[in-house]
Amino acid sequence: MIGKLLGILGAGKNQKKPGVSHLSTIGFHVADVNEFGMLGVYVKDTGETIEKRDNMDGFYKRLCYPNGVELWVYLKDGLICNLEPHFRGIHKNPVRVVKGFQDPKDEYSGVFEASAGIDPTGKDQSGELPLVFSCPSFAIHSQEKLPKIVDLSVTVFSSKINVFKNVDEFHKKMKDFAPNFYIPTGTFDPTTNKLKEPPEPHQWFAGEVKEAKKLINPKTGIEFYWMSVETLVMPLDVLADRRLIDNTPENGNIVEVHGWFTGDWIGLKKL
Repeated sequence: MIGKLLGILGAGKNQKKPGVSHLSTIGFHVADVNEFGMLGVYVKDTGETIEKRDNMDGFYKRLCYPNGVELWVYLKDGLICNLEPHFRGIHKNPVRVVKGFQDPKDEYSGVFEASAGIDPTGKDQSGELPLVFSCPSFAIHSQEKLPKIVDLSVTVFSSKINVFKNVDEFHKKMKDFAPNFYIPTGTFDPTTNKLKEPPEPHQWFAGEVKEAKKLINPKTGIEFYWMSVETLVMPLDVLADRRLIDNTPENGNIVEVHGWFTGDWIGLKKL
């Protein structure tokens, strides 16, 4: 759990500014492990219980707000085993989920390897692109028979983001890249060109902003940015800590994003 905790608290190597983390991206500014633990207890005490599967030795509780902000904890024998943020956005994307990878340091967390940009009929796979996403309900879905096509809520938590007024401005800095490029950086090691296993839920991409606004974390009152971005792979909900962007992006802007992808099945039952 330590590796994931460092990323959630903002100690990841790709962070652009100190204190920017998965949690701060949705308005939870957690300073240390003690505050992290208190947040987990809050989810345990106030969250809703999610239907468990027979293979699970515990269960999830989820704190969710109407604007999409979510926090998940896994409980075993009344004890918190992990905490993971998620955001349930406006997009519903069909994705071919291929394989699950349990976190080697946290048996209740993991990522899924998938293909996006799929043919709805499932017959033509020529246009599919690789996608890796962390899943807050990993223990529920890790034993499912794969591959299978499912509808996912996929959101990007930005670790770095650049906003360009238009395509021309984008090409002044990124002249060798298309304004909708997509590179699944978490699937390979650039120093060796070898595939990573397990893969990491990180992608580098660009796309056009279709809608953008500030949202407010209902518990903390802290603002963060939300965008609907059209990309090569699929339309994505993209979030950014308010400290990463000077002004709210506008429709037609191009964004270049290094991000952590989180995805969850749509339609999970609560008890």
